[in-house]
Amino acid sequence: MIRAQPIPWLIIALLFLLPRFAFVFAYPIAIGDASVYLEVARNILHNGCTSLSPSTGELCVPHWGGNQLPGYPAFIAGIWGIFGETNTAVRIVQVLLSSAALFYLAWTSAVWSKSRTVGLILGTVLALSPTTLGWPRHMFTESLAIAGAAFVFAEIIRSLAEKNLRVLPLGLGLAAAIFVRIDLLSLCVPVALAGLIIERPGKAIAKGLVIAAIIALPISAWTLRSVAAGLPIVPDLTITAKGERFPAGFMAWGKTWAVDQYQLGIWMYPMMHRRYAGIVPPPEAFDDAEQENLVRAMLHQLKTIEGQEMPIDIDAAFGKIARARIANNPMEQWLVLPLKRMLAIWVNPASSTGLPLSEEIIGPTDIEDASRQFKMLSREGFSEMINLIVKYPELLLYKGASLAERLIIALTAIALLVGAVIRRSPWSILLFGAASFAAVRLVAFAYLGVPSTRYIVEAIPPLEAAIIVSLLMWWKTHRHTTPPAFRHRFRFRLFKPKN
Repeated sequence: MIRAQPIPWLIIALLFLLPRFAFVFAYPIAIGDASVYLEVARNILHNGCTSLSPSTGELCVPHWGGNQLPGYPAFIAGIWGIFGETNTAVRIVQVLLSSAALFYLAWTSAVWSKSRTVGLILGTVLALSPTTLGWPRHMFTESLAIAGAAFVFAEIIRSLAEKNLRVLPLGLGLAAAIFVRIDLLSLCVPVALAGLIIERPGKAIAKGLVIAAIIALPISAWTLRSVAAGLPIVPDLTITAKGERFPAGFMAWGKTWAVDQYQLGIWMYPMMHRRYAGIVPPPEAFDDAEQENLVRAMLHQLKTIEGQEMPIDIDAAFGKIARARIANNPMEQWLVLPLKRMLAIWVNPASSTGLPLSEEIIGPTDIEDASRQFKMLSREGFSEMINLIVKYPELLLYKGASLAERLIIALTAIALLVGAVIRRSPWSILLFGAASFAAVRLVAFAYLGVPSTRYIVEAIPPLEAAIIVSLLMWWKTHRHTTPPAFRHRFRFRLFKPKN
């Protein structure tokens, strides 16, 4: 049992809240996808419809929910309905929800391991993690997605502690998380693994079906609403506010060469905003001179119709080039490129992972140079990274901290997984569950051609929980078998050896 000593846990709670509130009030920001979420939220609040149409207009074209299901816009609209149309209130609630879920993850880890030390160390790590700390200041899904993933994993841990799969909270947590981000269907993998470990096969299947039913009920209801409104039965999240779709052929072509998230700015984002002059493909976008000449001719034609929808024949031509590139080099397209994207997602030295952006720290004068250099590090090499760090040391503080955290997590998790395969421990299930969740997301986004570090941040807290529980419980189990000379030399005092 965990002894009731509230002061240490109160300190952990403050570690969660204070820095997040500091970022919320010092660096509030709403960029990128925020405009989509906010527009859908305004339509929900003011017009009673889920739509990407301008909320001030008469047109309200039905939509599945923006670029996700409508969970996050509905959350924003609900907060606005209570506190008025202020994003500050939304950010405050995001701090409270994400902090509560992460705190719950630390507490359940302490209960399962029967070690308050485990919970307090994990709580400190989760509270100050540079990869998750800054998201509440944004108007993005990430805060609620992190909270949803942390809650589901906390319930998995409670299920392991109680040796009983907690069907209702897991089902409700999964349903809520999926409505915030549809890709959080990936949470079903660790839940299924936990069920098969905790329960007998027949009972695990029965409970799994109940959880599936809980998830399916709200999704089925929303599907019926969407189909009745004339939308396809499967969410098409590439529909614009005017009901138009992104050009599929062009998208397929871009995915045959784009590797990192910063390349989206030279092909996908200009296409989305119909600023075709901004499409600047690199040499690796072509197999030969004939392809290059054809692409450049089409781009020249697109520049003459800036602001208009891409013509069907040009989109079809891009699709034909994409199919040719895949056929010419299937190994590159199906294996090498996805592996490069996985590496770019996890090992991205330029990612701020929700913390203040470069321009917010340095200021607008020097940002163009600094941002450009950081985003080109993978092409300019290690020496350029050193030069940039010397010039802008403040960027190293958080970009470097986030990168270091992701590298440490990856290397430690791999080592522990290898050890768990060789020699099982009671803590292996949490490690396999967290690793499976991260791996599914990493592989999925790599193959979808969306190589953004932002989309794996939900996997960081579960991995941290699995790693810290595994390491500290291994130490606690083996500390009495450690040679006395070793203990005396290093004087490791976390767990005081018995006489």
